[in-house]
Amino acid sequence: MPSETESLKISKFIMTSWDLVDQYLLTTMLAISVASYALQTAQDRLICIPAIDCPRNGSALCNRSSSPAVSLFKMPDRRHYDFIDNECYKEMHWFSAYYSLIFLIETVILLAISNFWQKYPNSASPLARCEYLVSEYNKGDFLIKDSAEELLNRLKVLLDAYNKKEMRWGGVTKQYRLRGKVGIIFTLFFLIFNSIFYACTHGRKPCKLDDLEYTTERKDSFFQCSRTMGSYFHIATVLFFMFFLVHLLLALRSVWWACTGPLKNTPRFVKTNWTVNTTTGLVSEFNGDAAFLLHLLEKTGCFFVDIVLAAQRNEADTSNVKLKTCARQN
Repeated sequence: MPSETESLKISKFIMTSWDLVDQYLLTTMLAISVASYALQTAQDRLICIPAIDCPRNGSALCNRSSSPAVSLFKMPDRRHYDFIDNECYKEMHWFSAYYSLIFLIETVILLAISNFWQKYPNSASPLARCEYLVSEYNKGDFLIKDSAEELLNRLKVLLDAYNKKEMRWGGVTKQYRLRGKVGIIFTLFFLIFNSIFYACTHGRKPCKLDDLEYTTERKDSFFQCSRTMGSYFHIATVLFFMFFLVHLLLALRSVWWACTGPLKNTPRFVKTNWTVNTTTGLVSEFNGDAAFLLHLLEKTGCFFVDIVLAAQRNEADTSNVKLKTCARQN
């Protein structure tokens, strides 16, 4: 059997199609959030200029027939502008100022939730056994070395420890379901949290520094600011809203699969073959975590049990033909 380290490297092959898509989605989100954080740290800043709201002010700057709604004026020194830019950036809404860090933290949390069930010891051990079956299946020569009956017995030995109707909280079934439910809760929370505070950042709000005085200051003046990465902030936020929605749908899909059909309540995996067993037709039956693992293997495209049972049926058919031939000869 492979070591625990090897199983963790190859366990990515033991996942459903929707889990695989979700893994790529979260990886993409992580890459974009890291790049966004680096870009914002290096490039994001405000460019602010003193201004007067003309409709509310009788300043000489506004006493012109063609005066705009907002009139801009100068400050005495370049260093004043740099100082104002920094002070107004501090006054900006915290969600807009730290959006890339927020998305990075949220993505890391979702990644941890998504991968925890594969790393938790009680669920990682049975996954390592499944990885062993997948490696045997991928070789393609497992029926050459052993008979179908021997392979079926080996399967029962591998999964015997998990073939129980009583499932522990740390078992692979509970961990998979818990991962989906916790992922749904956190994703919904992130969507609501981001929506509320993103709505607070809409519209251009003037920057007012009441405790600041300068030589060219006008009555009722404020600072009109333009953000260098303002458009990128809105694009990145909308993009992550879409990412969270897709992740939510995939998490709902995983929970629906793990809690319905033969996996409802206590999972059950049953295979019948009347050719092999003429009495009850029952060839193999697994419950609990063992049944969940076999259903998981089928969703990953590994039909180990079906191939073994087909070989077992062929062996039984061949044996019956030989018996009939011997009976005719006698």
